Amino acid sequence: MIRTLVTGYGAWGRVLAAKAVKHPGFFVVGVHDPDARARRAAEEANLQPYHTLEDGLDHARPELVIVATPPSVAPEAIIMSLSRYAHVLAAKPAAVTRADARRICATATGKNRSVTVDYTLTASSTWQHVKQSLPRIGEVRSISTTRTTQPGRSTMPIIDDLLVHDVALILDAFPYAEWRVASSDDSPTHGRLVLDADGVRATLNGSRTTEQRRELVIEGSTGTLLWEQSSDRVAIRQGDYLERFS
Repeated sequence: MIRTLVTGYGAWGRVLAAKAVKHPGFFVVGVHDPDARARRAAEEANLQPYHTLEDGLDHARPELVIVATPPSVAPEAIIMSLSRYAHVLAAKPAAVTRADARRICATATGKNRSVTVDYTLTASSTWQHVKQSLPRIGEVRSISTTRTTQPGRSTMPIIDDLLVHDVALILDAFPYAEWRVASSDDSPTHGRLVLDADGVRATLNGSRTTEQRRELVIEGSTGTLLWEQSSDRVAIRQGDYLERFS
């Protein structure tokens, strides 16, 4: 079993910790969070709490650290974990600047350890169905996404908070394409990112509104594929024929 320490026991940290606890391949040796309420919640879940990450690393000696801290402090937690003992699974986006991403990669390379950015949606059964269905719509011509969330949920830029999800999906669906940023626009309430690769344009739109939407549309030469993530429904349109999948 992999000795695992969780740092950051907020909403997503608790989800990841619970998944690790239930998985037969992991043994959660403790939870670090500077917030006393979070540590009490860890105790109530029968997990050993640590006030500092240093204490958790020194006492628990984990082989893997799950980093689910706020993005502002995640790079330092990742680098500290890599430098001490462990491989790292980091909640997205792990780093919001190129400088931090380079520091993380350099540390991982120097210590011969791995860093994986957690994005569970790419492992979902629906997403696997979407990828398997792509040949049915012919040659891909364009991609568009719409992703919204409630105002006040996060202070992160839209691109880092929302559109990073859609970038991850596109990279997973087209792993051999060389995507380039054609343009980007980011404001406190709206964001837009345009990517180009091999004649295909992907337009990603995000905003903070009261209306919740999470959609992916892929236009092909013989049909269109739509994934409504909020309802987890997939549809393929070919001419006048519309086929829906749940």
